Amino acid sequence: MPEKSRTWPWLLLGLFSIVLSWNVAEAGPGPYSVQVKAVPLEQRATALDLYRRLKANDYLAYHYMAPVRGQMWVRVRVGVFDTRQEAEAFGRALAEREELEYFVARSPVDVQVSGDTRLLITPSDAWVQRAGQQRVLFSTGTHTVSQMVDVAADISPSADRIATLHNDALVIYDAASGEELVRQDDFGSIMPRIRYSRDGQWLAFQPVRDFEGEFSLWLMPAAGGEPRRVIDMTGTQRTIRSFAWHPREPRLFYVEGQAYGAVSQGGRIMLTDLDGNADIFLEPRGEREELAGELAVRDGRLHYRVIRFDANYNHHTATPGQTGIP
Repeated sequence: MPEKSRTWPWLLLGLFSIVLSWNVAEAGPGPYSVQVKAVPLEQRATALDLYRRLKANDYLAYHYMAPVRGQMWVRVRVGVFDTRQEAEAFGRALAEREELEYFVARSPVDVQVSGDTRLLITPSDAWVQRAGQQRVLFSTGTHTVSQMVDVAADISPSADRIATLHNDALVIYDAASGEELVRQDDFGSIMPRIRYSRDGQWLAFQPVRDFEGEFSLWLMPAAGGEPRRVIDMTGTQRTIRSFAWHPREPRLFYVEGQAYGAVSQGGRIMLTDLDGNADIFLEPRGEREELAGELAVRDGRLHYRVIRFDANYNHHTATPGQTGIP
C-alpha cells in the first residue's frame, strides 16, 4: 500500500524556493541532496534506522551503497533539490531540527515533471510530489548506483497517472492517491523502459533488456488492456535498444541493432505504426558508424547519438546527433 502523505518538508522546501529565487548564483545543474550519514556496510543497520526515522518524520529520505576507497559504504540522503543553494538552506534547517551533521552532494535520482506532478526515482524508493504533498509509491531495497536499472516510470501527459515497470510487473498508479489502477504481472525488469504516447492513449514499453538477449517492443492501452508485441524480435538475432514516440502521430521511433554479444551499441533508426509496419527512418553513413539512443524528441526534432568505431572496433567515440521529423 502507498505510504502516508509527506507535507512538512515539502512546505519548507517551498518557502526556501521563494527565498532562494533571489540568489541567481548557481553551482551547476542539479539535482542535489543533503547527505546525513555514511557508514561501512557492516554498520548498515544504523544507517537504515536513521533512514526509517527520517521517513517517519515526513522527510523524503533514501539510501544506497557506494564504494569508498575499496570498501562498500551505505549513504543516507534527504531531499531532491534543483540547486545547491536550496539544498544548503534545507540542510541547515534539517541539521538544527534533527541534530544531524550534513553536507550537500549531487543526487543519483531520476526526476520527471509533468504539470503539477513530480516523480522522483531514488535508489531505494519511488516518490511522487503533487499539490503540496509527497508519498512513496513503492520501495526497492538497498542498491548501488550501478544497480539502479530495474525501475522505469513515466507520468501521463495529463499528469494524473504514473506508469511503472518494476519487480516483474507493469503497474499504473493514480498520481494523487497512489492507488494501483492497473497491474500486469510477469514482465521482467532488467533495464526496462516505459513511455506514454503524446495523447496519453497508449503505453509503449520494453520489459527486459539484458544486452545479449532478444527483447521486443510492447504496446498496451493506457487505460488498461491486453499487452501485445508491436515489434517482435524473437528469433531474429536483432534487438531494440531505445524508442521514442513521434511528437504528432501514433508512431514510434526505435533503434534496431545486433544482439547476442556483438560489439554494436546501436544500429539504425526505424519508424513503426501501432500495427508493427516499420520502415527505415535513418541509417548510419558508414560501416563503422552506428546510430544509438537514448532517443528523445525535443523541439520537434529527434535526438540520438552517433557511434563511430576505429578500424579494429576496439575503441569508439560518441557524439550528439539530431534530425528533423516530417
